Amino acid sequence: MSHFECEGNMWTSVNISHSQSCCQKATTIYKRHHQNFQNSPSSWESVAGYTDCAAQDDCVGLGGVLLRCITWSLLLILAVTFSGTASAQIQPRKQIQLDFEDEQLHWRAESPQLSEYLKTREIIDNDGHSGQRCESYHFQSAQYLEEQRLVLDVPPSKVLFDELKASLWVRSTTPDLRFVLRLRFPNQIDPRTGQTLTLDLSGETYTDTMKWQRLECATSAEAVERRLILARAQFEAQGNSINIDARTAYVDQIALLMTIPKGATAVRIDDVNFGPIISPQELAPDANTQRQAKARLQVVDDRILKDDKPFFPVFTLYHGESLTEIQATGVNTLWITDYADQALLRALHDADIGAIAQPPQLTPEEAVLNRKGLPAFEEWTEPIWAWMFGYGIPEEDIRYIESWVEHVRDADRQLRRPILADVAGKERSFHRNVNFLGSSQFVIHSDISMPRHAKQLKHRRNLALPGKPMFTFVQTEASPAFLDYRGEGERLPVVEPEQILQQAYAAIAAGYKGVGFWKQYSLDTDVPGLNERVHAIRLFASHCKILEPWLATGRVVDDLFVHFDADMQHTQTGLLAPLKSRWDTPIEQISATGAKQPSEILATVIRSDEGLLILPVWYEEGEQCVPGPQAVSGIRMLLKGDIWQAWEVTPVGVTQSNLEVSWPAGGTEIYLKEFDQQSAIVITSKPNVIERLQRESRRVRDDAARAMVSLAALKFERVQNVHEELIGISPPVVQAELDLRQAYASLETASKELDASHPVEAYAAAQKSLQHLRSLQRKYWDAAIKDLPSATTSLDATGFQTLPDHWRTMIELGKRSRITENLIPTGDFESVAAMKENWSDGSTRTGNQRIQIQYDQRRNDHHLTFQLESTPGENSAIALTSPAVHAEAGDIVVISAQVRTASPFPGPEDAFLIFDTLVGRPGAVRLHEAKQEWQTVKLVRRVSRDSDFRVRLELQGNGAVEIDDLQVKRLLPE
Repeated sequence: MSHFECEGNMWTSVNISHSQSCCQKATTIYKRHHQNFQNSPSSWESVAGYTDCAAQDDCVGLGGVLLRCITWSLLLILAVTFSGTASAQIQPRKQIQLDFEDEQLHWRAESPQLSEYLKTREIIDNDGHSGQRCESYHFQSAQYLEEQRLVLDVPPSKVLFDELKASLWVRSTTPDLRFVLRLRFPNQIDPRTGQTLTLDLSGETYTDTMKWQRLECATSAEAVERRLILARAQFEAQGNSINIDARTAYVDQIALLMTIPKGATAVRIDDVNFGPIISPQELAPDANTQRQAKARLQVVDDRILKDDKPFFPVFTLYHGESLTEIQATGVNTLWITDYADQALLRALHDADIGAIAQPPQLTPEEAVLNRKGLPAFEEWTEPIWAWMFGYGIPEEDIRYIESWVEHVRDADRQLRRPILADVAGKERSFHRNVNFLGSSQFVIHSDISMPRHAKQLKHRRNLALPGKPMFTFVQTEASPAFLDYRGEGERLPVVEPEQILQQAYAAIAAGYKGVGFWKQYSLDTDVPGLNERVHAIRLFASHCKILEPWLATGRVVDDLFVHFDADMQHTQTGLLAPLKSRWDTPIEQISATGAKQPSEILATVIRSDEGLLILPVWYEEGEQCVPGPQAVSGIRMLLKGDIWQAWEVTPVGVTQSNLEVSWPAGGTEIYLKEFDQQSAIVITSKPNVIERLQRESRRVRDDAARAMVSLAALKFERVQNVHEELIGISPPVVQAELDLRQAYASLETASKELDASHPVEAYAAAQKSLQHLRSLQRKYWDAAIKDLPSATTSLDATGFQTLPDHWRTMIELGKRSRITENLIPTGDFESVAAMKENWSDGSTRTGNQRIQIQYDQRRNDHHLTFQLESTPGENSAIALTSPAVHAEAGDIVVISAQVRTASPFPGPEDAFLIFDTLVGRPGAVRLHEAKQEWQTVKLVRRVSRDSDFRVRLELQGNGAVEIDDLQVKRLLPE
């Protein structure tokens, strides 16, 4: 069954008489007077329950007799004195009794998380406790859930000490159901939220699994007092010392607190009783007298809002830069490490840049065992827009994160700021506790292509909860493993500015609602390449600001194939074929082409209330190492349906001059005359939307043009320097000098146009300069990897900036003659016993795994095989790690193996990896495609310091692979 709505309070009410046994005594004279006089149906009936003092001797003794007789006398006087007043305030005493024979549903799952796993909610026959029917719930959970609530809203009823009770009969497949009453204190503010205080009062716990069991909860004076003491202690631990005002407290809800295990869970409820119901004479209004602050950043379903307007977070990490440097990037939020840095918070507030801060942290023991709480966050923390719990959080930390989140939310009840966390697995499980989930993978300088990375982004998005937003980090500098690998004084790898932009636009196209720019070096670091990223981030932030309504609130609805104009068949229509167009595929080509993507450009369609946004992005093979020109004249895409107008939106303008719209059979064709890496096309029928886009574009275009020209100038100088260094050690590159001259000429034009206050022309000329520079860079890179099995064979070949080091290593490699024997003799995989003795198994304990040594009759030798079957999101892996190998500074280590991947890898993250621990997984050779023949895998590593390392073989996800002849050799200095 689907989720349900509350059907109202369909109560069965019956009058009951008031009586007490002698052992239902009040704790004090005041409490006894309070409960038996003020809250009774009549003053006389209340007193009548205590007329026989002698009959109570066995229970209370002589002191009790005297006390009760004195109390009786006092109550009798009060009863006579105030009988008129009390009689005027008589309230009907009623009790709720639900037996479900009327087939009405009453209970509900309180949280969306529990509702999501609710499969059926119904009245069933033939399994009631006392009658025929009961209310039944069936849950099917994909994970272990704690403290989930099934609730029943009841008419507000005063807390009558020792009198107000609730009971029910329950039958369940899971133990540890706890029965509670919700107490509301209308005269008491919760200092954590600024709202009326509510507390759960615990009753009995269900233990008799699969059998009917009666549970009861009563508002006894002792139970309520214990609950108040516990609450005061919790407030004290959080820095809120208060005396709880328990006057006119009442119960307005009963609940079952449940632990839902993974899999199926059934709960059945019958014979609910609650009463006596004494409505508060005047329900005090919620005492929300404190100032009500509101979180500026809100996550509403899958939309991000700031001050109730669409907002797309563009953020980076703070490393002590000046606020001027931060503002130069155009980011709208900043991740800071010290949430208590009040001076920085005030400065960010004045600049209207939101702080994302890591909240105070408890020890794992304090968090998981709930031994300590966090103090409520104070007013000065308001410049913090959201809480960030970390980057790359491993899936085994989920319990700790859940508890930490609970503590932070408890301390942040007044603002309820969104919670962010970037995780490395179990996305859906984390997403249940995190408002804005991050999932990031750094692919620059790796063996993961940008087309595959785009698929991985979408895959990870699908692993998370639907209808909740996600963000991702993109690289602005080389991974730490690559930086640590390099020796003292060696040049640093550079993440090209185009790679930064490419990652960010790929995230938008995958449906992510925020982008973070990851860095470890300060923005003001004066290193070639690092100074270019400020301008790249600025360009992206400017474009996002213009397109914010789509990026913050839209959703991805389609992907369009994009055709190069030169490759399309210009078909003429006529009387014999009036509906024929260039989009028709000849019959003889259908079986050959299938649904193959016609180009490396893919256009994503995002729909919002403003209209459609089409985002064509060029996903080029190899651009994770060195991007090519990625520019073309004429691209076409076919959109389903009829549209009449479209606008191209760039950081410097909103125009129709670069596009044409036509209407072939089957939809609307959009033609872009010139295309460079990415573009944005807006389709809307609302004139005010275009007016807003134009206003926003005029506001940012001068800054965007300056950023583009500055970026081109910095990159030209860097590329020219590397080009001069490559002359003589790299094979000659065709028209290298011509590329540089054309890049310089375009840069000169851009500078002149900028000085003349022509931002659009300056932006276009700077784009052209960057095209020529990318063309030159790609030619050098193609020459470097021509004879390599993989780009990551030589880490220096994974980026343009380090190509001189690559060629020097290759030259040195050819000179060395002192070569060791194979340092991993068990790499021939001939002995199972030797493998077990020397290799370590790092496989996960999930998925269907098989590791075997097999004999190949044709080759007359043994080889290693991995086979793995797993489900999406399981993060299964087979991994074997070799024995340690010692290497010394100055060595060149060559690792090689023969690999065959006969079966396909179905998922975007399924692959076979081989890597060394000198660099780790970022430097792995990854095999994704099925190949019947054996292929050579090779890694060449320069050793900058004495160290021990190992070789790791790893199969991720689904697939099968065969490995043989693994060799590790050191090439020693002469």
